[in-house]
Amino acid sequence: MATEKRTLMAALTEVEKDDRELQLEAKLVRIDEKRSEIKAELTAMKNELRALEQEAESLRRDIRSGQSLKEVDCEVVEVSAKSVTRKDTGEFIEYLPLVAKPVPEVEPVILKTTTK
Repeated sequence: MATEKRTLMAALTEVEKDDRELQLEAKLVRIDEKRSEIKAELTAMKNELRALEQEAESLRRDIRSGQSLKEVDCEVVEVSAKSVTRKDTGEFIEYLPLVAKPVPEVEPVILKTTTK
């Protein structure tokens, strides 16, 4: 008669149960760690996606309007006022007086009290 090994259900010994409980606890900790890791990576990926979408929308606006914010050299002339003109197009930007408007002086009011 020949003997063969088969994999069948069999009762666990107390040592095997304790060993499996330790393995289970370790696996549950690892599952929590992995979930946290995935959540952090997903958050980072979502933030990256959001930034890319904002950049794309900014480019769409620039293309639609044909304009974009850029630093432009301006000529500033100061005499009695400040005049700002773009150097690239000669377009007038703003005119600001250099002298502040005087604040009107207010005379102090003295209240008289009478005693009876």
